[in-house]
Formats: sequence, structure tokens, C-alpha cells
Amino acid sequence: MEENNPTNTPNANEKVRQILDAAFYTFSVEAMDDSGRQPSSKAEVEAVKDLMAQARKLDPTDPELLNEIAQYEAICDEAYERRFVGFKWLMIIVAAFAAFFVYDGCSSLKTKKTYTVEMAAKNYDMEVTRVEKYLTEMATAPDSVLKARKKYIKKQEKRSKELAEMDADKYLKEMKKRANRNAFGSFRTAIFWFIMVGLYYKATLAPVFLINKRQRQMHVIMTGAGWLKKLIFFLLGLFIALPVTEDYKIVDRSTGSVVGGGTDISPLLIIKIMGIVIIAMFLLMMALIGLPILTLVGYLRNYQYEKVDEFFDKAMQTIKGWAGMNKPVAA
Repeated sequence: MEENNPTNTPNANEKVRQILDAAFYTFSVEAMDDSGRQPSSKAEVEAVKDLMAQARKLDPTDPELLNEIAQYEAICDEAYERRFVGFKWLMIIVAAFAAFFVYDGCSSLKTKKTYTVEMAAKNYDMEVTRVEKYLTEMATAPDSVLKARKKYIKKQEKRSKELAEMDADKYLKEMKKRANRNAFGSFRTAIFWFIMVGLYYKATLAPVFLINKRQRQMHVIMTGAGWLKKLIFFLLGLFIALPVTEDYKIVDRSTGSVVGGGTDISPLLIIKIMGIVIIAMFLLMMALIGLPILTLVGYLRNYQYEKVDEFFDKAMQTIKGWAGMNKPVAA
């Protein structure tokens, strides 16, 4: 006799359909590509996972329902995946900055190998001459100058005593030690910034459900930003279009005919070069200042988002209380 399964009944499929409808309305964000609804919080993901577990227990037989259950389960699994939402250009700029220090450190070690006693003797004589000349000038300098340069003068006097106890061989050893210090200092700086790039990348890995929420919140702003982007590219185009050369003609005043000509470098080239250098330095400065800050902000937003939301909710309630907006409404 066939065993009767109480869940596997025609009504089971209807109950599963109701659960799927509930799951649809549990997700609060419309997908940006209009492919359906998506979760925007951990609570929504967990609620839908529970609903899908209930649907599975009902053991539906309709293939379409089973397919929808699988889709919701896939969405929930994907919602916890983390994806990079930071600025790639920021990582590239800082990584290039760090790579420069690696190059500088390697250059110092490479240069150290070319040091010779003859080179050390020449540099030794040059430094002795420079220090003695400076101290001689300071011996007859006004009191105001001596007071302003007091620390540096003492430093040069100390250096003069050190040089008096040296010869070419000792100076060569000092040159090599100095090269080692410069090299390892550069390597330390490079390692620090490479670590910062890695921490920034890790901190800006956001779960998909948060990405969905933020994309919807920023949709209007991003749409309006199109005009800002157009303005920026327009100004950039004008800057790039500045001529780097200018043509000239030599005209005979008596006849009015052209007797010569040529091409010279335009003065605007200097403006163009200075503009590029200023922009590059500005971007580098902003990247170095912004990377640690954005790393901390990214960690809070992408890993401590529940505490951050709770903090801002309490802050808003406090502000509303100060403004008298939390007063109960009379019946």
C-alpha cells in the first residue's frame, strides 16, 4: 500500500507559491538592470533563507516552483559574497608611489657597489672643505645669524670633529652605511604603502546585499553626475587642446609678400607642462592622505555596517529630540 505523504499534496504547491510571494516582497531593492528584486540587508537575506527552508520542507512537485526556490537560494548565497567597491585608480597611484621607493632602494644598493677608495677620498676632501668654509663664515657672522643658525652650527662643528678623525677608508665605510640606511629606509616606506594598498583592498570588499542597497541609493546622484562628468571632460579637453607650437611668417613690409617663416614652441606649452605636474602632484597627495582614511571608512562601512547604522539611528533620534521632533502626537 502506498505511503501517504502529508506534505506532498496539491495544497503543498499552493503554500509554496505563497511562500515565494512573501520572499519576493521581503527583498526591498529593485535590481538596477530590472532583473527582479534583491536583498538590501542581512536580515532580509536570513528571512528569505528561512522561507526557502520552509518551502523545501513542503516538498513541492511543480518544476517551476523548484526552479524559483533554487533561484532565491542562489541569490541568498550570492548576497554574502564580497566584491571590490573601492577606487582602482587610488590603488594604482599609491602602488606606483611605493614602487618608486623600491626602485630608489635598489638604486642605492647598486650605487654602493661602485664606491671606491678614490671616490671616498674625493668626497671626503669636498665635505671637509665645505664644512670648514661654513664654520669660517659663521665665525664673523652677526649675532642675529648665529642665534638663528645655532643648532645647525653645532651640528657642523660636531661633523668637523668627526671628519678630523677620518681617512679615506673610514669615509668609504660611512658612505656604504649611508647607502644602506637610505636603501632600507626606502624599502620600509615601500612596504608600508604596499600594506596600506592591501588593507584598503580588503576593507573595500563589500557584501553584495550592501552593494545592491547603495547602488539604488546612489542611482539618482550618479545619474545627475553625468553633467558634472561632461563638464570635467570638456575642461580637460580644452587643456589638452592647448597648442604646444605656433607658426610664424615673415612678411616684407614694402611688398606685403611672405619671405619666410617657421615654427616655434608656444609659451602655452609651459602652462601645459606645469598643469600636468600640478595635477599629478595633487592626485598623489590626495591618494596618500586619502588612502588610510578611506581604508578605515571602508572597514566601518563594509564590516561594521550594523554598528554604524545603529550609531547613526541613535544620533538621528538624539538630533530629533533636540529639535523637538520626537514629541508624541496627541490623540
